[in-house]
Amino acid sequence: MAEKITYPTRCQIIDPEGLFMGPNPLKAPEASKPHIGKKGTASYKGKGKGRVRIVLDDGTELDGLDCWWTPINEPVPANAG
Repeated sequence: MAEKITYPTRCQIIDPEGLFMGPNPLKAPEASKPHIGKKGTASYKGKGKGRVRIVLDDGTELDGLDCWWTPINEPVPANAG
């Protein structure tokens, strides 16, 4: 069972190449490709699809549906979320 995510949380944009959802290979959305490997803070913005907003450390904002990301074990900055 997957671990529950507590928001806001630190995260890193990942490239899902080599991962599969069922029989289908996953691909990085175009919007996230320049940001793969960058870190930021993911915040939950309410119920429904795509309600996670990611603000990268460089100030770039991504919708949770525009990228693949993973939580990382780093403290969340005081001004995040």
